[in-house]
Amino acid sequence: MRNSKIKQNISPRLSDIIKHKGKQRFIDEVFSQIEAAYGIDNINDILHVGGSVAKIMEGLIDKVPKDLDLTTKDEKLFHFLQKYARKIFPNYRIDIRKKRVIIDNGYFVTEIWLDKSGYQIIEINGLKLQDYGQHK
Repeated sequence: MRNSKIKQNISPRLSDIIKHKGKQRFIDEVFSQIEAAYGIDNINDILHVGGSVAKIMEGLIDKVPKDLDLTTKDEKLFHFLQKYARKIFPNYRIDIRKKRVIIDNGYFVTEIWLDKSGYQIIEINGLKLQDYGQHK
């Protein structure tokens, strides 16, 4: 079992993993635009970092992520995004699928997944993410 307090101190920040400033701005825009459109103060409470970025932050893998996966258990948020993503992000390519919404700005992709698997959530460096290491 890992000590999450220790893990938090040695884990990289999202900006350490995704170093390109344009990609960082895109990620910030995705979070802030969804917050504004959905009317919530902290979207990270219901939209969590997943995929390879979460695994990197947890220290489980070491690679350069090709995209950013976000997961939510909140069906209401997910259906809202399926319906309004094109209006929220009019300048980006939007692909709506049954279990994910893909936002592509031409050089970086964010995929938002509906995940009802009951995954655990941990917080590392102030960011809530899907727990692949299944910290207890």
